[in-house]
Amino acid sequence: MSGPSSLESSTDAALFFADEQTTGLLAAIVTSSQDAILSKTLDGIVTSWNGAAERLFGYSAQEMIGRSIRTLIPADRQHEEDDILARISSGKRIENYETMRLAKDGRLLDLSVTISPLRDRGGRIVGASKVARDISDRRRYERHVETLLMEINHRSKNLLGVVQAIAFQTQANDIADYRARFADRLQALSTNQSLIIEGDWRCVDMAALARNTFDTLLEGERPRVSFDGPALTVRPAAAQSIGLALHELLANARRHGALKESKGHVVLAWQLESERFTLTWREKDGPIPHPREKVGFGTRLITRQIEASLDGTARLEFQPHGLFWQIIAPAETVIYDPLNDR
Repeated sequence: MSGPSSLESSTDAALFFADEQTTGLLAAIVTSSQDAILSKTLDGIVTSWNGAAERLFGYSAQEMIGRSIRTLIPADRQHEEDDILARISSGKRIENYETMRLAKDGRLLDLSVTISPLRDRGGRIVGASKVARDISDRRRYERHVETLLMEINHRSKNLLGVVQAIAFQTQANDIADYRARFADRLQALSTNQSLIIEGDWRCVDMAALARNTFDTLLEGERPRVSFDGPALTVRPAAAQSIGLALHELLANARRHGALKESKGHVVLAWQLESERFTLTWREKDGPIPHPREKVGFGTRLITRQIEASLDGTARLEFQPHGLFWQIIAPAETVIYDPLNDR
């Protein structure tokens, strides 16, 4: 039998060289990829592990090659591997499958995984290649958006409830008076919501809350109102309750209290001491205050309603030198704590 011709030999050599080039190119792509790329047998034993996989999972190639891929799978997701291997064995490709896997340090990773069957030269399926991309940042953002949407839905319902209460409980002498009072209260509510939104639905600066309350003062009234307290940020629900209470106190001071008289003045102060938040409103040098025969919406708002909202205790006193109001509440219901922020 004659040996292979020179043409056959050169052709075989060329094909071998082409295979080597292709294999080298693919190896370079896998090595330099920013995505984790690995391969495994149909039993789930890792057979290759690139540098990106080392960085993502924390295991070196030496640690993972020859080890079961189930090392990376949380206990409650082990069934996923059974399904994946069954689908790969039947020749199916799995694209952009979102799941969670364990890093070496115990962290849970959000991943998007694409898994393809690996075939030998005869076309027989002998394993699987897996490309894993870390989508933890995206999933954190998505969860944050979901939380915000739930929070907005919850707060919108609460806000509508407040508007309904204002509409039903506002008392007035006539329709024009009712419209004016209702509009003022809605404006105060709107201002509070603007501050809450500026704080990303997390917190509101107490000084900004006080400053916004007094923004409606006339030029002649401004020098007669002062506020002071340490730098504090309050929770959104507390900001809404406090803002509405301050609006009612200011409106009363202008109609019946210290700001009705040219010499009268108002002092607002807050402090945080021994895990208790205290907010105090004092009026001085105005007309002698007298309790009203009929308790209105404003009085209920600065007493029973704010007590319920802040889990605190309110004092309302009609002292000879002017109105005195104070709310004392647990710091945890009022003060924003970034350590407990979701």
